[in-house]
Amino acid sequence: MKLPSEYYPWLDALLSEDKDSVRRALTQLPAAKLEHAGLHAIELFWQLYPDEELRKEAAVLLKGLEKAKYLKAVEKAFEVFRSISDILPWMDEHAAVIQQNNFAEFRNFLSKYEYFLAKYPFYTERWLDIGRKLYMLFKLEAEATICFESIITHNPNCDEAQYALGRIAERKGKTELALAYYEKTIELNPNNGYAHLQAGILKSTVLGHYQEAIEHFNKVVEDDPYSAEPYIRTAEAYYLMKENERCKQFLEIALGINEYNEDALNLLGTLQWIVENNTEKAIATFQKGIDHKIHSDSALLLKSLGDIHALQLQDYNKARLFYEKSLKVNPGQKQIIQVFIPILLRTFQDLDAVTQCYEHYLDKESEDAESRTAYAAFLIEYLHDYETAHLQLKSALKINPELAEAQKLMSRIASYVEQEEKEEEENDDENLLLFDDDLDVEFEEEDGDDDDDDDDDFSGGGAAADS
Repeated sequence: MKLPSEYYPWLDALLSEDKDSVRRALTQLPAAKLEHAGLHAIELFWQLYPDEELRKEAAVLLKGLEKAKYLKAVEKAFEVFRSISDILPWMDEHAAVIQQNNFAEFRNFLSKYEYFLAKYPFYTERWLDIGRKLYMLFKLEAEATICFESIITHNPNCDEAQYALGRIAERKGKTELALAYYEKTIELNPNNGYAHLQAGILKSTVLGHYQEAIEHFNKVVEDDPYSAEPYIRTAEAYYLMKENERCKQFLEIALGINEYNEDALNLLGTLQWIVENNTEKAIATFQKGIDHKIHSDSALLLKSLGDIHALQLQDYNKARLFYEKSLKVNPGQKQIIQVFIPILLRTFQDLDAVTQCYEHYLDKESEDAESRTAYAAFLIEYLHDYETAHLQLKSALKINPELAEAQKLMSRIASYVEQEEKEEEENDDENLLLFDDDLDVEFEEEDGDDDDDDDDDFSGGGAAADS
């Protein structure tokens, strides 16, 4: 954005956090005509600066320069900032829709403000915060992405926006893109521990680049030696490399920092179960985290207890108990769904429980096309519910049009769905005919009872029934 040279010192003062600089900027406007960018900067200040007195001064200034109707629209557009900053925590089930609408309103004005939101640190932090909360609290991924991308469009050196885009890409399963964002974040800020941690996790668990991952974790330890997580992630990398003694060494460090850390206990219990074949010791390790009050509802440890009882001990009653507790804490666990549903079908023949598992999971993970397809297959095979299966397959193919299994099932049930729709139409037609016949009989009976009354009360009624 090109502005007259005298604008830049004035903008630096107006959009700083320093009150004295701001006050001077409001009283000493630039010599160049104050229009477009200059007015938009004052509008932004008026809506977002924390000092109410100075905001009022900006409002007075704008009222002398702008039309009241336009200023009302500006104020409405910034509702997304006010509602997230001032009204949280949100408990309303419609909160996501409200914020989506708020953001759509603000987006109509975004081009006027995004340069300032990207360039001036105080406002950039507010814009980042909006993006984070839209994504984390309201699951509005597209809206959050707009926030972060608008920042790096004007300020590609903002490492926090780069990192945020990496998190979104990782959540969508785009490993290479996520890693590129994390590497860019580290390039801009070598001390960004979050980026080092996430880059290390991807390199270890997805790409199998264990030594590179450990280097990232070591960097996190350098900056924060009292955090358990980098030690756990290092232990995990050594476990995947089958260097079990090194794995245990780093787990000891992590558990020395927090002896009830659920990730550390889970990995230690897994090592005891899978590598050392000590089932009893593994169960005690998993149970340790569950029995402690800070992890009484650990979905992770409950899942592992379910796994060991299902896969190792074949005690399906206990396995079911642990899986159900884990899913109650977090319904969106695909690994449990994949193991637990065959048990519910084969051992318990509990079709209602299977339906609930799928429904609760898909409420949380609505974009999982594969699970929607698996649910549709269950509905077809066990419940013969072709209509609901059809809806699930439509959603799955909307998410991933190339999903072969969904295409196959859709083709398989097409004739059933078509027949059901035809029968519903025929039933509707029959009901309409019955309704018409009932009317005719009713009017004939009334007609026979009292001709004079019928002429008075139903003049035109018979014609309506006949037509």
